[in-house]
Amino acid sequence: SITAYNSVAAGVNRWFKQRIGSLMGVANALGNVAGIVFALVIAAIIATIGWRYSFGICIVISAIATVVCTVLYKGNPDDLGVRAIYEDEAMNSAAASDEKAKATLERDAGALEGVVDAAPEMCIETLDGTGTETVSAIAQTERPSVVTDETAAVVARTATPWNAATETADAITQAELPSSALSGVPFKEAIATPRMWLLAFGYLLLGTTTYGLMSTLPLFALDFGFEQLQGQVVSASLLAAAIAMVPLGMICDRFGTKWTVALCGALMALAAVLLLVPNLPFVGVLVSAACSGASYSSCGVAVGTGVKEAFGEFEF
Repeated sequence: SITAYNSVAAGVNRWFKQRIGSLMGVANALGNVAGIVFALVIAAIIATIGWRYSFGICIVISAIATVVCTVLYKGNPDDLGVRAIYEDEAMNSAAASDEKAKATLERDAGALEGVVDAAPEMCIETLDGTGTETVSAIAQTERPSVVTDETAAVVARTATPWNAATETADAITQAELPSSALSGVPFKEAIATPRMWLLAFGYLLLGTTTYGLMSTLPLFALDFGFEQLQGQVVSASLLAAAIAMVPLGMICDRFGTKWTVALCGALMALAAVLLLVPNLPFVGVLVSAACSGASYSSCGVAVGTGVKEAFGEFEF
């Protein structure tokens, strides 16, 4: 299961340049639906021929699936010499962002030149032991004897507009670079940053709460007196997880991963609060299970999109 989630995230990120969250939601949702259906099938097989033979059937199915995936998945687009899906849209979006940044820098450069041309003289204040003195930065005024060499150097730099213009030109040139050249952080650098470990710790807490509640839902059903309905509670949780995958992926694409994680956290809190209610009816248990399953979906969608937002798509 762990390798499947990681492979889906990496594969979607390599072959698609936009709508990553939505596509990961579709892939993970199909995986959840397959799990729900196969759980019923394998339960019937166990009841018929026993669990040992059932494990053998699972091994055969997994081997066939591995061969099929190996044959169908041809590698990365760059290795095959083809363009990734939605790459043109991603490039247009990046170009629009670059043009906007370039226009902003050019506007700032024009404003800076206007200020330099309009100012009759530029002044700087220096603080000595007796108080504050103002000195002129324009060659029209002789340099006062009280001005130190250090202050004169500052004045000379302030009076020269070419340094600012040069720096602005460099910034504009940088903005003209393609966005793909600045789209990621290598793994060796990312692993050494506090952001990486903070992100990992956050998802550790998220997984602990979601997996922890989902795995104990049958016990909650038993505690509320619904020992004959534990399967329905688990099914409600898994079904909600499958249904929520795609909408949560769309939220990631449109609003960002943090809002998806916040929504899933709110659903998890609601599920926990419901389970604290004494004598909770069965409908309430189902609602709690559904909220728990929906919040679990954040581990399948938000992890991949969150890593890309934090570190880009380089080596991912």
